[in-house]
Order: sequence, then structure tokens, then C-alpha cells
Amino acid sequence: EIDQWCQKVLEKNFPKTDKYLDINEFDGTKYRGTINALSGGFPCQDISISGRGEGINGSRSGLWSEYCRVISEVLPGYALIENSPHLI
Repeated sequence: EIDQWCQKVLEKNFPKTDKYLDINEFDGTKYRGTINALSGGFPCQDISISGRGEGINGSRSGLWSEYCRVISEVLPGYALIENSPHLI
């Protein structure tokens, strides 16, 4: 999580969990074979009905490609992806 306020929320709710600042610099290969389920999301502003309609490759929602990269590096048994229902 790159946002400082959100970092504090994560620390409060998940104090024993490893946290990383920038997904663009995260290397998921060190977790390959050790994680069965990976859960996450990416910004929805470009997909949401209240957004600008830039779509999955928008400046914010484009972080999907980084989350996809991490999934392919970790190779979990399951990947849970949270986002706007307009993604479908």
C-alpha cells in the first residue's frame, strides 16, 4: 500500500502481516510454493461507473497488470480479486 493513511489502517488491522509499499517493486517469486491463496485488489476509479471510463488500462486501474504479474510469480492455488462490479 502506497498511501500512508491506508498503511496505518493495515498496520492496525494486520499487525503481524508483512506489508509492502509499492507493488511495482514487489518480487513475488520468493513466495512461490508457500502461498495457497492470494487476495487483493487494485484501484477501481477507471472502471467504476462514477469514474472517467478509462477502463482496465487507465492510469489507476492499470495496476491490475502488476497484480497479475504478482499472481504469476507467486503461483498460488487460488487468487481472489476484488474490484468494481463494472469490471465484468
